[in-house]
Amino acid sequence: MGKYYNKFLGKNIDLAPLGIERRRDNVPYFCTPRGGSIIGWAGVDGIHYCLIRGFGEMVFAVNPTEVTPNYVRPLARSFEDFLRLLLAGKDANILQQAWQWSAQDFYQALKGSISDQSVCDTLKRIAETMHLTSMEKPWEYMKELQDSFDYSKIKYTEAFYDPDVNKNAPLEEWAVYYDGSIYGHSGRTKAGIEIPVEKEFSFADRTWLVPAVYSCAKGLVVDFCMQVDMEKFRHFWNQWSSRCCQRLNRREQLQVELENPLQFHFDPQVTVNGKVLQRRNSSGICYIPGDPSEPEVRGIVEHYHLDSSFAWSFSRVCFPWATGRRPEIKSLELTMTQEPVRVPGEVFEVSGPGEQIDLNIPGNPFTLTVKGYEPQVLDASMLSPDNMEYPTCYTRMTYTLSPNPEAGQLDIQDLSECDQPRPKETEPTEFGYCNAALIAIIGGADGPVAMMVGAPQPDQEFAAYSAPHFEPAERIRWYPVFHRTEYDPVEITLL
Repeated sequence: MGKYYNKFLGKNIDLAPLGIERRRDNVPYFCTPRGGSIIGWAGVDGIHYCLIRGFGEMVFAVNPTEVTPNYVRPLARSFEDFLRLLLAGKDANILQQAWQWSAQDFYQALKGSISDQSVCDTLKRIAETMHLTSMEKPWEYMKELQDSFDYSKIKYTEAFYDPDVNKNAPLEEWAVYYDGSIYGHSGRTKAGIEIPVEKEFSFADRTWLVPAVYSCAKGLVVDFCMQVDMEKFRHFWNQWSSRCCQRLNRREQLQVELENPLQFHFDPQVTVNGKVLQRRNSSGICYIPGDPSEPEVRGIVEHYHLDSSFAWSFSRVCFPWATGRRPEIKSLELTMTQEPVRVPGEVFEVSGPGEQIDLNIPGNPFTLTVKGYEPQVLDASMLSPDNMEYPTCYTRMTYTLSPNPEAGQLDIQDLSECDQPRPKETEPTEFGYCNAALIAIIGGADGPVAMMVGAPQPDQEFAAYSAPHFEPAERIRWYPVFHRTEYDPVEITLL
């Protein structure tokens, strides 16, 4: 605190009638500057006034409701000048709003202000006790101060940069790391060297942009931006948004994934100086115009100057160096390959061997003939003991397909979910049930699957397993999942 301010405090002058109330609990806001000493509050919207360490007795107004980045604005070069401004303005609120007014509007506001007896008494005491006169041209004084002030010198606490606290938190300095993702990084590795590419190309009936790559000590990082037409997204949203609060079955979840224009699985391969790099990991995020965006999304859109009227799907992919050491990049090629999409077929039911089902999907007609259909119970001796009981009743269906599919072309899944584990009612016996074993034996992480091993042979027999339950299922609804690739790979020269 400065000498003049301390002198003022010794006079015990209450500034509350002028809109500056003192509080014992001066709890700062997210935008209260680091080193700020609060001298009073407006009483509304969290507006307060403070001195800031390092700025002498310069007085600042802090308004958390500001829509501009400048939550903090200087009002007076010294506390003495601040009191003179109060003598002229009669109300601190008029002073803190002056930045958005013209001189004419400001002085009109002064004429329209109403001063009751407590205001007049306070102003008189300030003038007589501190031997001050009112500021002659208060608007011009504040205008010149605020226009010449370097706002970058104001430092803030961590809360100011937290988007959960400050919705207008400034974006962190742009940096991309090999040991990280779109959401950040851990460790002490250095950020990669940004190499602008600005390569736009067409792949899978979509427009893509590789704006830059990043040369890091351990490998190369490539940013992929896939442009999505908003009409396609709106059509998708209108079709599925009404069911966003409902629980979708497995087939519906697969259909949503298939139709979502923001979702496209691809396998990128880069070649640096003639050496092929295989991807190590990747991360992704989406941008939708008008939707509240995470700071990471805003950072990408702003840094790469993307057209914000489109939706975008971003992928950041890391490739370790083929040589183990960072090379000088002389050439850089990219190969884009679509990963197989999973297309769900129609739901069907069977009752026993001999039945035939047409699995129709455009371009992929198959006929399924049931060879075996019987309930099974998982052998408890295959499982590990614990204190939970797991479902072990399932149905095994064996079948043939005509024509024979290519390896991995389709599988059969159960539409239902498996029963959830439950605590055992009795003491554990010699054998227990293990959920991991059930998944490994009966199906995969996405549910029960058909077992298709090796190249197809004439009349090859396949097997599918239903979801496990505690009691045999009375009704099982199956559906086929076709795996197909719709687009040919493309090769692009980046550098």
